[in-house]
Amino acid sequence: MENVWWKLKKLKDMNTYMASYQQHLSLAREKLDIVQGKMQGQLLRQELFEQEKKLLHDIEKLSKVEEQVIRHKARALWVKSGEGNSKYFQAQWKMRRSQNTTTSIYTESNIKLTDPLAIENEFISIFSGLMGEYVDELPCVDTLVVRAGECIIVQQQKELTREVTEKALGVDGFLIEFFTENWEIMKDEIVYVVKQFFHTGVLFPAINTSDITLIPKIPSPTKVKDFRPIACCTTLYKIISKILTRRLKKVIGGLVGCSQSAFVEGRSIIDNVLFSHEILIYYSRKWISPRCVLKVDLRKAYDTLEWSFLKKLLIDMRFPAKFIQWIITCVSTVSYSLVLNGGLTTPFKAKRGIRQGDPMSPYLLFWLWSIWEES
Repeated sequence: MENVWWKLKKLKDMNTYMASYQQHLSLAREKLDIVQGKMQGQLLRQELFEQEKKLLHDIEKLSKVEEQVIRHKARALWVKSGEGNSKYFQAQWKMRRSQNTTTSIYTESNIKLTDPLAIENEFISIFSGLMGEYVDELPCVDTLVVRAGECIIVQQQKELTREVTEKALGVDGFLIEFFTENWEIMKDEIVYVVKQFFHTGVLFPAINTSDITLIPKIPSPTKVKDFRPIACCTTLYKIISKILTRRLKKVIGGLVGCSQSAFVEGRSIIDNVLFSHEILIYYSRKWISPRCVLKVDLRKAYDTLEWSFLKKLLIDMRFPAKFIQWIITCVSTVSYSLVLNGGLTTPFKAKRGIRQGDPMSPYLLFWLWSIWEES
């Protein structure tokens, strides 16, 4: 597992050439001007035609790279073709860079911070406090309440812990382009890494590192709480998490009530929206008794989930011990670094919480919410 990680890391050194694509593009254009100048002032020679053809091919290739880079940085997802490196993309890129730069922040005591190091320390302090601390004691989970609902049956236990095959790791859309385009070359080693995790239950620490991107909740955020942390997981971890998520999806529908419609196959969250709309319409009628609607918004629900609570519920719901080990290993061995002003902060270990950005997290939180609703 460690060897594969180091091989992927060394591949980044090969990106040196493409990283300086702008210099190579400018040089190719200068050479093309020289060659075309010679073609106008001299007799036409086959050698000059070949040089021109090669330079035009290089310019076209590097121009596509430049277009893809600028489009990616601009995040203009609605434009898929027909646009080159235009002023529009440059403007979008500059606007995004400005939005992603934090020049000042207010502390919880309303003290304004403008020093970059002080801003970084404030973000680390807040998020390490949320995800880097745990409580010593938790209220005991009421086993009778948990087991009063549906539990995992024997057949589902076997399905959750079955062997991982190469078919499960096929190129079916959840791998990034690098892995999909080079799958035949990398397949054996990637499959080995994933199978090793499912056989041993041990995850190499570097694979389970996450960079937290801070997404503003409001147009002009002034405090740390105005940002939503979205975790960017490694591709190898996402492969493992996707496999666990697919297995969890097959059984979660029988563990939650009919009122829970999100993330359950065969149900649509729009049903609950329409149902709520119909109820609120009748609430305005004069002939019904007084009543109210309660909206519950859990602050930092992902970041403050206790792992011991999650493990206890998984045990009480009769999930297989091996599957529980896989889940807890994935959520409890993570380390975070914040992406702040284009750089990464000092890493810190998590002691609680699950990641927004992990394919498995919505299903775990949604299922725990269903348990809380029933209790």
